Amino acid sequence: MKKLFFTLSMFSVIIMASSFKGIETRKPLEPALNGGPFAARIDGFAFDAHKDHKYEASIKDGSTAEVILYGNDVKDKSGNYNPQKIGVEFSVKDGVIGLAAGSKVSFEFNKEKFYSNPQSTELTIKKAVWSADHKSMTISADFKCQVEGVRTSEDYTPSLGIRGTVENITIAVASDLK
Repeated sequence: MKKLFFTLSMFSVIIMASSFKGIETRKPLEPALNGGPFAARIDGFAFDAHKDHKYEASIKDGSTAEVILYGNDVKDKSGNYNPQKIGVEFSVKDGVIGLAAGSKVSFEFNKEKFYSNPQSTELTIKKAVWSADHKSMTISADFKCQVEGVRTSEDYTPSLGIRGTVENITIAVASDLK
């Protein structure tokens, strides 16, 4: 009788233990440049970059650069396609590497816009070199920040973490500054 009780107890424990599912954890991977000049991760998931790694980059006022990284359009429930993009703005100086002052990041996904808090934004310039004619600058940089969406209710403000890298992007000087 003791063996029967022990055997039934063990089967019960095994059945109960097998009913629990393991907890899946995802470790956000660092961005990898898969053949393109930029990569980004949003809350640990890869930014779905445009197939041509399309971007726009310009120096607006001689010391502020703006880079817009385009993703593939996202189809909403209505069947309409909406743009997905990351905008990065920062100050640049010839040859100065390290943390860039005044950095801002924005993210647009399915007509919803998210903006970074400048205090939580870190942009590290790894390379900043002017062309010989000073009509463009080539940069490489890493950025990370927390972006917040427009409040959807008094209790909830959507927030996302963004991490990214750009390599050898050419930033053109605005035509009115040349």
